[in-house]
Amino acid sequence: MHLDHFVIHVDDKSVPANIAEAANSAGFPFNPNKGKGTKGFKATNIWMGREYFEITWLLKKDGGGWIPEWVERYNKGARGLTCLFLRTNELDKLENDFLQREIEHRVERTSFKVLWGLYTVKLPWRILLLPPIPGTDMEISFIEYDKGAIEKYSKYWKPNSTENGITSINSATIRVPNLQEAKLFLKTLFPNLKSTSSDIQIPVEDGLIKVIQEEGKRATFFAKSKAPVSDTRTFSIEDVEVQVVH
Repeated sequence: MHLDHFVIHVDDKSVPANIAEAANSAGFPFNPNKGKGTKGFKATNIWMGREYFEITWLLKKDGGGWIPEWVERYNKGARGLTCLFLRTNELDKLENDFLQREIEHRVERTSFKVLWGLYTVKLPWRILLLPPIPGTDMEISFIEYDKGAIEKYSKYWKPNSTENGITSINSATIRVPNLQEAKLFLKTLFPNLKSTSSDIQIPVEDGLIKVIQEEGKRATFFAKSKAPVSDTRTFSIEDVEVQVVH
């Protein structure tokens, strides 16, 4: 299980344009004019090795193919971190496990309509969506890529912070308003998580997701650098902060 990508809702295209300078200064090359979308939504990515932030805004109230649950939250005013995706090779196993334990979830293949709705583009991955963490409007969900899809699409992961020696996002700290409620919920999803009176720890490949009860930014993501970092390099997107660590 790896950290994969992180969906961040913003008001409009002015937001990624405004953060481009800060992201570039921190070592994260970012072209906010690149991206994907439909007539209902647009998205642009900040790449950090294999991982990325997917900065998204709606153009129409129906979202034009964006995830319905997220469209509903967006239209209610939710902005910032919407979903933290974990990459897995065992999506079917996870789905069966959640079914047996009657955990609310939904599996779908990402797709959207183009050319005035005449064609449906199906992307080479499936996602398993879960409810938000209690007390928040963000979720931790799962994605599984079709065989060969990562290799095929890697040429599009540009510009990329690997140009500056920043190779990945390997850890994150999530802040919640009620740790006990979050613990009860997350324990059903991750039976092997570790917890103390002050935090929850979910191990991922080469890193950790830590959940704490605290005010402030919703999440801090830690980007791994090949070289020692002598200064604090950070930038923010809505309620998310990114820090470079060695």
